[in-house]
Amino acid sequence: MRSRQQATRVDARRSSPAARHQPPASPAGTFHELQALAGNRAVAAYVQRQSLQTANGSMVGAGGGPTTNIREDVLPVMDRLHMLWSMSNGDYDAEYPTVVGKPAKSSLPPAAIPRTIAALKTNESGQIDPAVCRQFLRTSIADGVGKGRKNFAFDVHSVQDALLANQLLAPADHLAERKPPPMFRVTLNEADLPKTIAAIARMKKSAAAGTFRRDLFAGTAPISAATQSDVNLILHPGTTVVPGVGGAPPTIKMPPKMTGTGVGGKYEKAMVGAMRKFLQPMADRFNKLKKKPPAFPIGGANDIAVLAQQECERYFGAHSGGASRAAGGKYHPGAYNLSAKLGDQSTRPISKADRDGWVNYFMTTKGYGGQEAMKKFNCHPDLRPAPDGTEFARVLDQFGKDNTALVDDAIHSWPAEAGTGTVFIQPYGESNPKKIREQRWEVFTTLIHEFMHILEHPEFGKAASTVGGNGERILFEGFAELMRYDLWTGPGQLKARLGSPELAPLREKVEGGKYPYDASVVVDAAAYSERADAEAIAAKVGMGNAKAAFLLGHVEKIGLGSWKATDAGEAESYVVAAGETEASIRAKTGAKTVLDSGGKPLPVGGALAAGTTVKIPGIRWIVAIEGDTLTTVSRQHDVTTSALAVANGLASGTSPAHKFTVGARLLIPVHAPVSP
Repeated sequence: MRSRQQATRVDARRSSPAARHQPPASPAGTFHELQALAGNRAVAAYVQRQSLQTANGSMVGAGGGPTTNIREDVLPVMDRLHMLWSMSNGDYDAEYPTVVGKPAKSSLPPAAIPRTIAALKTNESGQIDPAVCRQFLRTSIADGVGKGRKNFAFDVHSVQDALLANQLLAPADHLAERKPPPMFRVTLNEADLPKTIAAIARMKKSAAAGTFRRDLFAGTAPISAATQSDVNLILHPGTTVVPGVGGAPPTIKMPPKMTGTGVGGKYEKAMVGAMRKFLQPMADRFNKLKKKPPAFPIGGANDIAVLAQQECERYFGAHSGGASRAAGGKYHPGAYNLSAKLGDQSTRPISKADRDGWVNYFMTTKGYGGQEAMKKFNCHPDLRPAPDGTEFARVLDQFGKDNTALVDDAIHSWPAEAGTGTVFIQPYGESNPKKIREQRWEVFTTLIHEFMHILEHPEFGKAASTVGGNGERILFEGFAELMRYDLWTGPGQLKARLGSPELAPLREKVEGGKYPYDASVVVDAAAYSERADAEAIAAKVGMGNAKAAFLLGHVEKIGLGSWKATDAGEAESYVVAAGETEASIRAKTGAKTVLDSGGKPLPVGGALAAGTTVKIPGIRWIVAIEGDTLTTVSRQHDVTTSALAVANGLASGTSPAHKFTVGARLLIPVHAPVSP
């Protein structure tokens, strides 16, 4: 059973890994029906198919299979259920040692976690108690709200406001159900709160899955000058690093001078030959295939597009939904519909600007022959506008003029593209039934890649365009592939889970009918060669930084945009303003302690000289981008708008819609994230 202290008690255990193996004593307290629901009686009667899909896509619950109930997925779900008061102390203490004692990465049968499965069902009930409300909704209530609770009007209103702020309760439903109590009453009837109760249930399910109020910058860190140099070397092939002397930072050495320039020169001949060799087979195959009716009409891809979008939004939803966005952008959660954006690649209109863009793409993409020619003759238009950039542009323009039909056929043969806002896909292919199933999977994985271009944050796109050349291709195509494979074969493990019963409906829609699972027909779209470069960058900066750059627009996390060489060293530094004391700085930043330059704690409450630099473990600094408001930034870092406002010199009651100035340096106060 559980006391009212449970919601915070799990956090304390999580801070000390060794303590996990020591079952805590059940604290005394007042019990109510919520606690009884998660007791041993519920274990025997759990819903057989009760399961939960976690943030990384894995399933935890009653379903079986080698990709379900992985030990490392079950443990945090148990922690969250415990924090939500959906799993009693006794059940948690009885089952946690069983799970933690299993081999790493092992899959547990449902029979090994009956209490967890029972708790998953309990967690779907729509009620919330004070400690859980403080922990997850960051608001205080006097008593419980929802099913079987007292529902004091002021408590209900507080919960409704928090649910609205977290986009779990629609504005219309908030307005309809946030009513004053009838005369002479202080409580509201449960029957009058259906939308509120449903929103509480959604919040608890999301919290158990680890998708509610995630700190999107957890696992990120400012990168050093050395790491930024490493990233530059990847983005600009041919450059080298020259170590600094006497403590000076390293410098980038330009590649050798370009050779083979001029009309009819060796560079032009090599590039033209490479492009024709690459494009002609594509054009020939396309012209052969289109003599027959399309094997895969565009309308047949609607369901596949819906599924591709759903899987991407589910897996990347915390980032894509939490990103700051300006009005008029290409993507807004809940408003974008990939299936409505589909077009026929084989007939898409092609302007000269389109053709030039595609030829640029062909000439600079690794593996197509053009980039290899550029490397051979040291052509680096992104590094040297002249003569390299001039020569590159001349050959590009001439090739497009001389080979218009060939280029257009190659474009029309392409599997898919999403650069214009319309997602064009290829309808032609083999008509063999098995080949059609394979093509449908190829379309599915292709649309995941194309949808990643839609989720790409505009600030990332700006940074990529500024880099230009080879680096631009790495950032655009390489990072879209990096994210696709993070979902497909990385932590998302979508491909590995396709044979599970839970994904049978997905398989049926992708394949266009009910078939026994056949791994051999699950054809993955060919990977862009730039994926390796993007993976190399992610290995340098960390995947958390890569996602913050690509999905949230904070490109400084990969050494672009507003990045400065001092970022890493100043990550937890704070410059004292006039009149500030140790106590006022702690209140402003949420710090437990303030350290001097030598790392020693400062005297509590002591005065400090203006201009002094102190260290505050746990704070963060970010640079505001377009669309940043108190609400969006607080969500991204899982802090309250009030705490964020105070940390940045604003009144605690500042409107959540307050817009930050683009380029402003924002202080993120010390905080503990909701989701373990």
